[in-house]
Amino acid sequence: PEGTKSLFIGHSFFVPVARSFDQLATASDFPEHESQTVFSPGPGGSPGQLWENQEQRKKIESILATGEVELFGMTTLGTGGGSLDDYRNWIDLALSYNPRTKIMIGQYWMAKGPSIEDEMYEKLTQMLGGKGFEDAAALREEYPNRVYYVHYGYVSSLMKNAFSAGNLPDITDLVGKGSGALFTDANIGHAGPLMHELCAITWLAELYRADLTEIAHSEFSPQAAMIARKSIENNEQYR
Repeated sequence: PEGTKSLFIGHSFFVPVARSFDQLATASDFPEHESQTVFSPGPGGSPGQLWENQEQRKKIESILATGEVELFGMTTLGTGGGSLDDYRNWIDLALSYNPRTKIMIGQYWMAKGPSIEDEMYEKLTQMLGGKGFEDAAALREEYPNRVYYVHYGYVSSLMKNAFSAGNLPDITDLVGKGSGALFTDANIGHAGPLMHELCAITWLAELYRADLTEIAHSEFSPQAAMIARKSIENNEQYR
């Protein structure tokens, strides 16, 4: 409840959310919160490829080696491919430096969101969530009471559906720049600022058990707040 010293490693569908999480937690009442990130673009930010990247592994290990990391987060395997061993490598390394470290595995949103029809996008998003949870559940058997799983990517589908229905006044453009954009590009489907923030609120609810009313978030509409609540409720099945 006071926050943790955390490290998050991953790509552009993960690290920007971690940075938003850091900003929200710092602005809210979590006095023990500290956060660091290590970024690598695209599939290079997956657990397996980060492990194989000697330069990135050395950077990450140097942070873990302080023994102060209490929460260590990474993405699902996703487009980077790999196996449960990719998680095990990082988990075992983290625990070798701090046996009390908790692990967070985050399921990001589906790529190419602007070009996928809403119903199919939601179906694929939920499918990703289920697949990621299968891996997390297997790891929970090996590392009891240690693995958090957060399907924050569901926010993207909720936002896309609400925008298409004309029920998300915070968003003015499916693709664009600035605070009114749902996505910042059409090809890959990077998230706009509000999506990052609502995803980060989901993190705070799952990792710190924060209530939306306790979080010092930006001013957004009741419709956006409802999306945050639906995302939090959706994650209850993965606890």
